[in-house]
Amino acid sequence: MLEVCATEYLRIGAAIQSIRDTLAVDLALDEPLSDFIYATVTSALADILGCSRELNLAVCVGIANRFYQAYKKSIPTYRQVGEDIRALQLAFDVELETRRFFFVPDERAGYYSSDVLPWDRALGKRMEFFGPVIAAFPSAEDDIREAGNCFALDRPTATVFHLMRVMEAGLKAVSKALGVAYSSNWGACIADIEKQGQQSDPFFKEAVAYLRSVKNVWRNPTMHIERMYSEPEAERIFQAVQAFMVHLATQLSG
Repeated sequence: MLEVCATEYLRIGAAIQSIRDTLAVDLALDEPLSDFIYATVTSALADILGCSRELNLAVCVGIANRFYQAYKKSIPTYRQVGEDIRALQLAFDVELETRRFFFVPDERAGYYSSDVLPWDRALGKRMEFFGPVIAAFPSAEDDIREAGNCFALDRPTATVFHLMRVMEAGLKAVSKALGVAYSSNWGACIADIEKQGQQSDPFFKEAVAYLRSVKNVWRNPTMHIERMYSEPEAERIFQAVQAFMVHLATQLSG
């Protein structure tokens, strides 16, 4: 999925309109552009070309570049620019009709982590509490981000799937800390952890309680196709996994 700011599309539309506005006066249509209007038109075309490339609008790129290169070789007439900009407007309209845009509402936008911002600013507001977890468990970062992005994009069942993978990173860390061989069979692995007796330590006792409750309530059902989750359920699971992983990050890493 292409992640862009909506203002980039608006910039193209505004640049096209600026050219049209520049030509919307009584002019000698077959005369070449004045120096000032030529500079205005070519600057707007360059802006359209740059935005179109960034948005992968291939047809607009081709048309805008053709006009831009032609204008650099010889100054066009007002009539020619008017015809060219109508063609470019049509191409832009057609390309927009082929696109599908998705809007993330404010209440879920905080879960979204951007792929286009620097790492330290990429985490959504609601995901910032996972910062210490990512630092302690870098192997879980992708699933943490994907869980948040799935929730932001209204995919609660996929959200829970990724959260269970985050929990698995925690289970591995607890197993390693207690000298227990990790097993993808959570039930057997948790039973082996409990046999060690170290769960009497408050830290591990709390960790095991989280693991067992998540296993019974969410992890097992998530592995079967008949289980689907609603947005409120996914949000509650988010909170539980957050609490568990933040707890582990205070003493463990992995």
